[in-house]
Amino acid sequence: MKYVLGLLLVITSIQAMGATEKSGKVSNLQVWGNVAKAEICSGENSCQKFWLDITAENGQATFSMLLAAKMAGNEVYVQGYDDRNPDHPYYNASKFYGMTLK
Repeated sequence: MKYVLGLLLVITSIQAMGATEKSGKVSNLQVWGNVAKAEICSGENSCQKFWLDITAENGQATFSMLLAAKMAGNEVYVQGYDDRNPDHPYYNASKFYGMTLK
């Protein structure tokens, strides 16, 4: 039983270690096929990229919210996780998980 609980703790920690988050303004939006990529910046050299699948309705709605935040200049708080996908267009971006409009 101790081993099961230990293994469960390790698995949960691994996912938490890959979590990324960024608070700032949407500085760049790109669309590559079914993938949208947003860059959130809190300063000139402090940016984080997130990608999301826009084939589903929730992805399209999220993209619309990001676009509206960019156009209005509003800040957002975005959460994601690093899935280590080296392929284009995912490279150097975390998978989008959730967002708060400020």
